[in-house]
Amino acid sequence: LEALCPNAKVLPCSYGEVPLPELLDVSPAAVAENAVVSHEDAGVCWQVAPGLEPKPRLANMEEQPQAGSAAAAVAVGKKQKLHHRVIEWSSRDSGSGPVRLARLQELLSCHLPRLRRTLRRGKGVLWVAEDPEARWEWELSGRMRYTCRRIASGFGGAQAWSGLVLIFSDGISDADAAAVSNALARLPDAPADADDASAAAKLYGEAVTQIMFGSPAFELLEPVAIEKQGARPPVPSCIHFRLTGLAHFNLPEDTDLDAPPYRVDVDAINAELAQLVNSAQGGTFLGVGQGL
Repeated sequence: LEALCPNAKVLPCSYGEVPLPELLDVSPAAVAENAVVSHEDAGVCWQVAPGLEPKPRLANMEEQPQAGSAAAAVAVGKKQKLHHRVIEWSSRDSGSGPVRLARLQELLSCHLPRLRRTLRRGKGVLWVAEDPEARWEWELSGRMRYTCRRIASGFGGAQAWSGLVLIFSDGISDADAAAVSNALARLPDAPADADDASAAAKLYGEAVTQIMFGSPAFELLEPVAIEKQGARPPVPSCIHFRLTGLAHFNLPEDTDLDAPPYRVDVDAINAELAQLVNSAQGGTFLGVGQGL
């Protein structure tokens, strides 16, 4: 050990028993005699080794500029540099309604990934228009990793609301900060093509085809909207699906994977896969928690 690290302190021990003061490198402090008893005057029992005492910011306090000098005037007048920049949005402040899922996906997959160099952290509570009875808790950690958890109990009887907080480094430009604020403010707005029924139906059909017949193929958890006798059905605002593996292993669509001989918990598999997707870097994320 001394050859590998000459400065390391070696403490002999027997069966893992080491005196705690030696391990923490502290020594008993001298007891000061004080006749006054006060809860604000707590006696010191231990003292830290001199080498472990915190050092002041300035190595030489005498080098500080004297009050009234030119150097002091420059130091006082100099603007303090910000280490981060916080952008917040809340539906309580704006009086807006629930967040639109399409706007949220646009924010997380398009706007924020472009700012990955300056984006540090993010957190929020979401009231989603497509899932109004539940509460979503969203979080962003370093290197663009999203997590989103759905809580079916919602807001516990309180007024539903949404709020997001994004923390950037001081390197974010004013233009990018304004663009993020604008994207947050537009979260409750309906998508641009929401009123165009034909365009929405086309996008819905393309998405369903990709989900059911793509690679990998997913199981659709709701009936497909089919036009009957010239009447166009309302297009769902979101699509619910899960991964089963039936198409990959050429199994019939009506196969019950919960029953023998498979006994596969498909919901648990999807939850674990969602956590793996969330651990990757980028704007793609999958919500976990209680399903819709």
